[in-house]
Amino acid sequence: MRFANALSEPSSGNMFLMPQQIAEPVDGGYRLTGAKRFVSGCEVADHFLVNALVDGVPTFFGVAPEDTMTFVPIWDTMGLRASRSQLVSFEGTVLREDRRCPPSTERRPNHIGAGLAFLSLGIADAAEDALISHARSRVIPATGQPLAEMQWLRFETADVHTRLEAARMYSRHMAWLADRNSPEFLPATMTAKVLANDIARDVAQLALKVGGGSGFLRTSPIQRLFRDAQAGGLMAYSAEVCKDRIGETVLLPRD
Repeated sequence: MRFANALSEPSSGNMFLMPQQIAEPVDGGYRLTGAKRFVSGCEVADHFLVNALVDGVPTFFGVAPEDTMTFVPIWDTMGLRASRSQLVSFEGTVLREDRRCPPSTERRPNHIGAGLAFLSLGIADAAEDALISHARSRVIPATGQPLAEMQWLRFETADVHTRLEAARMYSRHMAWLADRNSPEFLPATMTAKVLANDIARDVAQLALKVGGGSGFLRTSPIQRLFRDAQAGGLMAYSAEVCKDRIGETVLLPRD
């Protein structure tokens, strides 16, 4: 079974868990007319997680694709094009009461953001692999040595590699906190996301630098990875929002 999150609204910005669209009560559930944005994999999903306001409260439902739902082909982006994160339009779609997601019986953090850091880490891994492959195979005509023999490149590669390992370890720690429903999980998602977003961009930038003109060509995987790496910091919660929350925690007194 394939699942997709239909949570972000065109005007909701970072507040993807706080819907503005209202579902009106009807027999057997609630009717939703509106749209959800950036629904990755929507065209092949068997089920959707959809949120809407019910009696003023954000409420989640499981929804199967039906005729009242259409996929609007707006996903014409500079990166992550294969995710097919289209806009989903709901025209009187019934959110069934028997598919309403009940609130948790115990206090626990929402785990929906746990995977965002790992998306950027995957891109960073691929960019590092591309960097290594090019550095080993590209021979400098003047010296007959591969790029990998150049000290400046070894220094810069060491820098991004150690930061990538650190971001990976912290993200695993964040996932460990999720498994334990720790109250420290939500702050950890923001730290993990910032670390992963930043290192993905920096590894991809170094890969492009190492690739030179060859990496700049559309035939090279490096240019695609460079474009893909930009997306993580834009996803909610955006890197700026995360850093603002982290800075607030560090600088301002706690109750």
